[in-house]
Amino acid sequence: MEAIKKESVGAYEWLLGEPVELWARYTFPVDLKCPDNTTNFVESFNGKIELFRYKPIYILLEEVRRKFMKTIANRFNVAKTWVGHVVPRVKVMLRKIEMESRSCIVTPAGRGYFEVLDGKTTFTVNLDQHHCDCMVWDITGIPCKHGIRCILRERQDIELYVHEAYTISSYLKTYDVMMHPIKDPMF
Repeated sequence: MEAIKKESVGAYEWLLGEPVELWARYTFPVDLKCPDNTTNFVESFNGKIELFRYKPIYILLEEVRRKFMKTIANRFNVAKTWVGHVVPRVKVMLRKIEMESRSCIVTPAGRGYFEVLDGKTTFTVNLDQHHCDCMVWDITGIPCKHGIRCILRERQDIELYVHEAYTISSYLKTYDVMMHPIKDPMF
């Protein structure tokens, strides 16, 4: 809040008047498993209809349907070629977090619990519950650097500790639908 206050007193005062549950990520439910709390749906939709937004409504809706039909089919077909347990974007994230975790010092406590020293701060990690005191793993479903360092110490596969929402099988389930083609009205 102090950083926000330095940037903009108006924003700071506005946030003070709003319930913290509406804007502070740490108060969001941890079962969402989403690292981002913004939505760009409107921008995405506007981008899809940009070429035909001024067409008559029937043509606009048909073009939107066709675009989504094509997108769903393409995403499913691309995902069928992926190898491994998690989607490629998460694999890249895991490699980056793994590199960041190199400075962490792990002390095992037993039964899946660890104490991790990161700089001057100590975090407890529970591999069985996919939990770290920093809450990054709990909120995103992707192991934080503290969790990854513990997973590596145990010589386990990091990808198996990622929430199922980021698995290739979940991605395939999401796009394993078909928007059926529609006959021309003349038929």
